[in-house]
Amino acid sequence: MPANIVEGVNSHKGKNYLSHLEIARGSAAESLYWMIVLKEIGDLSEKEFRELESYNVEVSKMLSRMISTLSTRH
Repeated sequence: MPANIVEGVNSHKGKNYLSHLEIARGSAAESLYWMIVLKEIGDLSEKEFRELESYNVEVSKMLSRMISTLSTRH
């Protein structure tokens, strides 16, 4: 997620930056999938999963707000 945001900020403007934020939001969803897999195979405890899931939800919300805000400007 961070790499997509940094790339968008430093090398793209307008809709291209927005596209990178959307890719980052997709990466957040993919990360959640891998957290679920790790929990199911026993590499993450339920507590660890819930904590990481909470962070993931917050990052996804932040990305969605940024996307929404920038979408209304273009």
